Amino acid sequence: MEQVSINSQWKTFVRYCAQHAKQGIVAELDCGVTVCWTQSTMIFTNGFFFSSAVSEEADLRRRLEGIKAYVTKAQLTFPWIFFIEPELVAISLREQLRNICSEVDLVPFENIYCMQTTSLLSPTRLLPTTEFKFAISQTDVYDAVLLNVQAYSMDESVAENVIEHHALITDFSKPRCCIVAVDGKSVSTSTIYLLDECLYAVLVATSPEHCKLGYAEVALRFCVEHALQTWPHTKHGNEVNPAYDDPDFDLDKGQSSGDF
Repeated sequence: MEQVSINSQWKTFVRYCAQHAKQGIVAELDCGVTVCWTQSTMIFTNGFFFSSAVSEEADLRRRLEGIKAYVTKAQLTFPWIFFIEPELVAISLREQLRNICSEVDLVPFENIYCMQTTSLLSPTRLLPTTEFKFAISQTDVYDAVLLNVQAYSMDESVAENVIEHHALITDFSKPRCCIVAVDGKSVSTSTIYLLDECLYAVLVATSPEHCKLGYAEVALRFCVEHALQTWPHTKHGNEVNPAYDDPDFDLDKGQSSGDF
């Protein structure tokens, strides 16, 4: 499986969420920065991104000052992240990036990676027998979001807030949100978005008490296999992009050793 940096894939995901959220905002600032917000309290669905390449230090400083001024004026009431796409920053500036950002009290978030593949390998272990369902209501979505909130040690109120803002899933024909259950209890989840003609797997998480038992792999495989049947003509040979933040991602726990 190939590891690639954030590139445009994560930005596309956050933009999609913002575009479909009840109070979502997608805007291009004059300073060369894109704003994508769901305005929910799930922090990774609210982000600033560079709109184009940054080749000079003066341009970098101008954009950072623009973000700082916008945040000060808007008086935001929800958490947000300043995402950095390494490819958009000139190599000569990358070593100085964090220091320059710190001068305006910004901390760039760089440690998101996507893993790309054109096919799924066969399982290497015996997977558990489970029940499956796809989310067909906001109640189902709440169950899926709650699993993610618990996996990432967030307050459970975040799940309620995501549902209130329709921050992740509103159209139940797409994306496909799969929930794996054992004896009627939701234990793991995975969601597939069709973005830029590629299948994008995100929001993979397992309840803490069911970690390390293969449930996340079951959820991801079921979700991807169904999506490949639903959207058989995606580009790049049915490219699947699981959006995890580093190659040490713990599939069953829904967490990694990285910053996110």
